[in-house]
Amino acid sequence: MSESLIKKNYLQYIDEIIKNKKVSHAYLIEVDNYDQDLVYVLDFIKMIICNLSYGELQNTSNKIINLIDNNNYPDIRIISSDTSIIKKSQMIDLQREYSNKSLYSDKRFYIIKETEKLNASSANTILKFLEEPEDGIIAILLTDNRYHVLDTILSRCQILSLKENDYIMAARAMGLSSFEIIKDHILPNIMSPILVASTLAIANGILTEASLSFLGIGVKLPEPSWGNMLIAAQNIGTLQSEWWLWIPAGSLIILMVLSINFVGDGLRDALDPKTH
Repeated sequence: MSESLIKKNYLQYIDEIIKNKKVSHAYLIEVDNYDQDLVYVLDFIKMIICNLSYGELQNTSNKIINLIDNNNYPDIRIISSDTSIIKKSQMIDLQREYSNKSLYSDKRFYIIKETEKLNASSANTILKFLEEPEDGIIAILLTDNRYHVLDTILSRCQILSLKENDYIMAARAMGLSSFEIIKDHILPNIMSPILVASTLAIANGILTEASLSFLGIGVKLPEPSWGNMLIAAQNIGTLQSEWWLWIPAGSLIILMVLSINFVGDGLRDALDPKTH
């Protein structure tokens, strides 16, 4: 019963995504069984391509739907690994395909199974797409435990779930209210990716301001900013002989960005329920 409720909520949510035309470029979907739940993932793709609700999809048959059902649709690629990790070479091959034109619609789909097998090097390869998405490409990452996925990946995807978490099932069995489940169980488990995303956003904001001000299109003089202080470094003479005009500002930018990231990592470790 609980499993059907989760599936129902998932389908209602993706119906809203299609209805409001708010399709993201990347989704992380938590599943119970990769092969069984892949059906729901493929239904999501059909709904995006054909612009149908789930109810309409059940009563519709066309060439694209038939190709997907028979695993012959050329604009869907599924990436998986037979080893303990997803290799960097697999992600590089995937990057090369980004420029290929879709054959049947204006979108291409990449499904990565067992996303938790992405190590640091393979994850860094796909991060460029997650940060700067290509037009017409939608990545769907599957995992059986979102908390085993790297935070850098987790914080850049919209998260959906086809899985009933054991701690929520146990809390319901104990008679806890929805508010108590959210406060005591769900919020502690989502604080980690929220903190990582927040600290990355602050650090990126500092770097963006400094870069734009250095180029003269950010904070305008005489308003002070580290980027404005770096403008002096555009002169070769200043670079070579007046280091005190630009090295302090540049060093403080680096230290501030690193400090924010370290604070975020520390808060994540302190609040992450997996460490307790």
